[in-house]
Amino acid sequence: MIELTVDGIKVLAEEGMSLLEVVRGAGFEVPTLCNHPAVEPYGACRLCQLQVSRGNWSRLVASCIFPAQDGLVVSTRSEEVVRARRMLLGLLWSRCPSSTVIGDLARSYGLQRPPFPARDEACILCGLCVRFCRERVGAEAIGFQGRGPERRVGTPFDLPSEPCYSCRACAGICPIGTIHYEEVPGREAVRWYTAYEGDQQPLPRARVDTATCSGAGCAACLTVCPVGCIRLVAAPEKGEAQTVALVDRDACVGCRYCEKICLKNAMQMEPAQENPVTRATVKESIDG
Repeated sequence: MIELTVDGIKVLAEEGMSLLEVVRGAGFEVPTLCNHPAVEPYGACRLCQLQVSRGNWSRLVASCIFPAQDGLVVSTRSEEVVRARRMLLGLLWSRCPSSTVIGDLARSYGLQRPPFPARDEACILCGLCVRFCRERVGAEAIGFQGRGPERRVGTPFDLPSEPCYSCRACAGICPIGTIHYEEVPGREAVRWYTAYEGDQQPLPRARVDTATCSGAGCAACLTVCPVGCIRLVAAPEKGEAQTVALVDRDACVGCRYCEKICLKNAMQMEPAQENPVTRATVKESIDG
């Protein structure tokens, strides 16, 4: 175990954890757009920056990729941290001025409008969709293209991607709702907006029909869920020691893997009340 000081409070953590994991685990709010527990950290959006110091040494670090260290003094709301986040949000908002997710977060840091010339793009290049498709789905149906200012995310040659499983997980994990789907002959394939067309409607999330679920007698849905949002819970109404599957709809990315593998059609896809990624986005007040 190691000990850190976060905003004046002593915090114990396990060695090997990232600074973001430690700080959030201790109850401190840190905004991020490119981080998700289902994939490896990437450090793209930099919104999770925290100020760390030891003795006379001090710097801002991307907490999702910075390892927690014994004796660190961490500030989550220093003047430097707030200034850096405001600048980053100003850049992101100017890149995607139609995004309500980024706009709401930017306004919580005192910005009233995009501070730079608007580019009206859709993607913030956080890479969540690319990493999820590669690390969890194993398809690599989408990826980064180009370099520098021409860098973007898309399917090979901007055509329907053959490796695409039509799982829709990329759309579910996108923090600003950029990805949508388009019907093509014989299948459904990933397409991308070239300009932001407004907030995407929330994708369906899995829900279990407990009357038909076999619980521990099957548990196939647990084995295929790429984000681990399904667990077994007791179902006393079905008899002693009986269980059924339960879905954490806030963590579900709508990939439909559970629906496809369930032999009893117990997994049902129902619309979410709101985008869970939006709900998970931390909105902080500068005065807070």
